[in-house]
Amino acid sequence: MLFVLLTERYVFLVSSWFHLLSFVMTTIGCIIFPFGWDHPTVREICDSHKFYLGTCSIRWAYTMAIVLIADQLILSILGFFLARNQPKKVPEYHDYVNSMGIQHILFVVINTILILIVNNALKSFIVVREMNECAKQFDIKDILADHKFNKTISELDNDFGVIMLNRYALDITLNWMCNVEDMINFEKQILFFTLDHESERILKSKYPNVKVYTWYAPCLSETFIPGDATYMSFFLLRTTLIRILLRLKRTFWMLQADTIWTKSLFEVFPQFYNSNASNVFLDQSGYQNSDIHRKHVMNGANFLVVSNPTTNSFVEDLNWYQTHFYVTDPDAIKIICANQQYLCTYIDHRFISGWEWVYGDQTNPPALLQMDGETEGGKKRTMGKYKMWFLNEDKSCNKQKVASINKMMKQGKVPQLFSSSKLKQKLLLFIGQTLAQIPVFGHWYSIYGGLPSLTLQFF
Repeated sequence: MLFVLLTERYVFLVSSWFHLLSFVMTTIGCIIFPFGWDHPTVREICDSHKFYLGTCSIRWAYTMAIVLIADQLILSILGFFLARNQPKKVPEYHDYVNSMGIQHILFVVINTILILIVNNALKSFIVVREMNECAKQFDIKDILADHKFNKTISELDNDFGVIMLNRYALDITLNWMCNVEDMINFEKQILFFTLDHESERILKSKYPNVKVYTWYAPCLSETFIPGDATYMSFFLLRTTLIRILLRLKRTFWMLQADTIWTKSLFEVFPQFYNSNASNVFLDQSGYQNSDIHRKHVMNGANFLVVSNPTTNSFVEDLNWYQTHFYVTDPDAIKIICANQQYLCTYIDHRFISGWEWVYGDQTNPPALLQMDGETEGGKKRTMGKYKMWFLNEDKSCNKQKVASINKMMKQGKVPQLFSSSKLKQKLLLFIGQTLAQIPVFGHWYSIYGGLPSLTLQFF
């Protein structure tokens, strides 16, 4: 309203000077207090492990200040440029109303997107930094130097499996052991790599002969949620463990306990693969009838690592990506597998399928069904709804429930759950598949799209 009596040229000039002044003042403020988003006081107030939207107004204010700096600089330059080409007459009032409405809407939308991107970019920077700090607690040299670790590994069969857990994953691990105890020999075929002595004690109380090795890392002693620093550090530890086992010249499976087995992977898979033909055998996302763009994408739960010099280099590359970028290991592996010096083979869906099988026609049940697609209500409750929880209240094994889920899978009668987290996951999959189908761009997105994916997820 103050500009109604001014010509359009002066409106642009006055606005540009205000934007430029705001840019200078905000920049000075950020220079004086450069680490406000992650200052120790802010970390104490906000909790550095919680980066989700709306959790801390202080961080939001700092994020908006950074976006404001870019806004003000761009708008001031644009204003000075446009002022040169504006008429000197005073415009009618309705001309302001008609011309500014759409501009204001676009300004709000663009700034909202910028704020979200900057917020997530700052989050990414801090998560990677905390991961690298956490990694000091599980240094590869320290674990390799432990005589107990080397002795435990030497007692395992070739192509053994590795299950990693802390006390928060103990129940799901016991549930998996109940599922597979008649199929495999825990003493010779599985290494349980635990992060606390409580997990080791309870595992051995239930199964005295299991091979358990414990490495205590305080930064991994708490529960975590997908995407936070503890979660990402856990998978950095997994890569560290892979590097260690390769240095010991062992071929092995990395396994996850939230997987339902109908057959032993150690029996059905070896007859179908040549260990010299690949560096890694990767589990695929999706299932047999999934969209083609969903296939040949690593799920990252159950995969075989083959010991050879090239694989060592492969995993060192993986470690580099994880310690420098806010990226999941499956997304990093997509990039590494694009390098022709490495041989990556995807495991057929008849052996391992993802949770999408449950939401398909439920035909041709796989040997292993990976159930990591649900994040609401806790793992125990969710697996119970799928009829895949086999433990009694005292944590004893209920064999009837194991037999029941095997029968349900053969008959195609596994319950299908519907929830907001399931809808979110399906939406993200749909967006990814759509982007992968775009000519030219889709090819590069399918390889490198994982690098910015976590930063660009706003929900």
